[in-house]
Amino acid sequence: MDKITNELIINTLFNLQILSSLNTNDKLSTNIEFNKLEIDNTLCRSITRWYNGYNRQKTLDMIEKILINVYNISDFYFKNNVQEKIIPEKIITSFDNSNKSKISFEPFFIETSVEKIKELLYNMENALPGLYKLKTTYIDDNSIQIKLDMLITKMIKRINKINNAIDIK
Repeated sequence: MDKITNELIINTLFNLQILSSLNTNDKLSTNIEFNKLEIDNTLCRSITRWYNGYNRQKTLDMIEKILINVYNISDFYFKNNVQEKIIPEKIITSFDNSNKSKISFEPFFIETSVEKIKELLYNMENALPGLYKLKTTYIDDNSIQIKLDMLITKMIKRINKINNAIDIK
């Protein structure tokens, strides 16, 4: 299991958002260096994909890695359920040029584990239609279809597990 870092969480959310924005016949490229998916909008897709070594298997491997990250992050949030700190506002006192004190209020928000898991859940649910569209893109490849079905099923199971574990309002 990768260590859960802010960078891992941000990249995972980014990749889920890329999946959610997919249209039928869009091709994905994988930026291995930054662990990110990208939609290939180049004019000569087949040449670009061949030159950069992008292929269906690398794309599926990256989607599977994203799903593993989703599992690890959601497990992390549930295991490390941090208690919410209730600090409604932070009071700041400052002085203007006339030496009169001014009091202003600066909101102080702390994101809780429940809020974070809801954000992850939201992005997971939005990524599902993109995965179905990707499946349509590769309709001629039975092995890719089966692999995508397996990944979609895993994603749905995790979505259901999260929904059952937290009170969604």
